[in-house]
Amino acid sequence: MHTNQYLYQKIHSVHHELCVPYAFGAFYNHPFEGFLLDTLGIAIAERVACLSIRQVIFFFMYSTGKGVDDHCGYSFPFDPFQIISGNNSDYHDIHHQVCPFTTACPRK
Repeated sequence: MHTNQYLYQKIHSVHHELCVPYAFGAFYNHPFEGFLLDTLGIAIAERVACLSIRQVIFFFMYSTGKGVDDHCGYSFPFDPFQIISGNNSDYHDIHHQVCPFTTACPRK
């Protein structure tokens, strides 16, 4: 949603109202984005990858934990969430300060 100006301005910009992210701000988003990514996304992943119930639960718990970790504002050493992806809280702090289709945070 960062690469499409329409989707960013109409949907994802709600999440970027948080110019200084906090842990549970990871879930502050437009209802459509929440449904699309958090509900429909996991359902599609479950069907495509033929995941068991335990794997779906682990996937959901991991993605929730990763979202909280990325938005918490702390960069912990030996962070297990950074093993798969280097996208961390340092990146997200900068990412939320500069929005791709505006020159500053939308609501200063």
